[in-house]
Amino acid sequence: MQVNTRAFGPIDVREADVLLFQDGLYGFDTLRRFVLIDIAPDSPCRYLQSLDDPDLSFVVVDPWAVLPDYAPDVPDGELAHLGVDRPEDVLCLVIAVVPEDVRQMTVNLRAPLVINPKTSRARQVILIGDKYPIRHPVFQGKAASRGSRSRRGNPSGEVSAAVAP
Repeated sequence: MQVNTRAFGPIDVREADVLLFQDGLYGFDTLRRFVLIDIAPDSPCRYLQSLDDPDLSFVVVDPWAVLPDYAPDVPDGELAHLGVDRPEDVLCLVIAVVPEDVRQMTVNLRAPLVINPKTSRARQVILIGDKYPIRHPVFQGKAASRGSRSRRGNPSGEVSAAVAP
């Protein structure tokens, strides 16, 4: 299918690449179909483009590129809802806020996007507790690491019954 987006112009999207957020994203609950668009090879950042509203896209980031010891505890019920058999099979991304001064960029570590690449089902999960902030600075005296986009689960490569980093 072809989607005419505001940010990227017309893009071709394979049906197999469409992510379904059955409950939408917080604040965008009526938008359910999205696709990931790579920014650059090996970049920890991507765009999450809405297919229901071609004017809307988000910058999403590999959370381990920002916080290497990120270990979100995603409830088993959330993983089951996505049809996840093994937590390490989950792709986890976080939404970024990119202001005019990119050095002030933050990511929402408290509400990660949890994606089952096998089923293309996804959810935004609000983590319990305040271990992770909603606005975590990306650049805290040093640049975020690069090239970790493909990591799934926690830094050791495993996803716990919680969500694997």
